[in-house]
Amino acid sequence: MKMEKVNLTVSVDQEVVNALTIFLRKTGGGSVQKELEKRMREMYAEVVPESVREYIGLRYHTAGTKPHPGKTAAKAGTVPQPEPPKEFQAHASGSMEENEHAG
Repeated sequence: MKMEKVNLTVSVDQEVVNALTIFLRKTGGGSVQKELEKRMREMYAEVVPESVREYIGLRYHTAGTKPHPGKTAAKAGTVPQPEPPKEFQAHASGSMEENEHAG
């Protein structure tokens, strides 16, 4: 199963984007888009508990996850659906928008 990509819209002053573009090029950095994607990955790793990241990784077979010892798909013949960690279950009951507005 592959995760669905979502496009986010952020309002930023044009001059800020222009300055970022110029100085990212000067410093050998990527584009503003690439830098935002990098920062999103960093924020995800910092904010989302490891158990939730691992669950999502196992569920969607993404890189950077550690399989549980003794639980391999080859042994069972099928890929087991992992159980969501308690941190994930507590927040998954409402939609993402509801959770964002609640905080």
